[in-house]
Amino acid sequence: MKSNLQDFGLSILGIEMGISIAAGFLIGYWVDGRWHTEPWGIIVGFIFGVGGAGRSLWKAVKRIEKQEQATKDKSGDEE
Repeated sequence: MKSNLQDFGLSILGIEMGISIAAGFLIGYWVDGRWHTEPWGIIVGFIFGVGGAGRSLWKAVKRIEKQEQATKDKSGDEE
C-alpha cells in the first residue's frame, strides 16, 4: 500500500514539474508581448520555471529520504 502512495506522489511530482516549466514559459511569453522584450522574457521565465521544478524535485527527494530513514530506524529498533 505504501508503495502505491509513493508512486502516486511521484506521478504528481512529474505533473508539478511540467506545470512549473510551462507556467514560467507562458509568463515569460506574456512579458515579452507586454513590454516587447523578445526573447528575454521567455528565457528568464523558462529559467525560473526550471528552478521551480528543481525545487519541487529537491523537496520530494528530501521527503523520500526522511521516510526511508524513519523506516530504517523503525526496522533497526525491532532487531
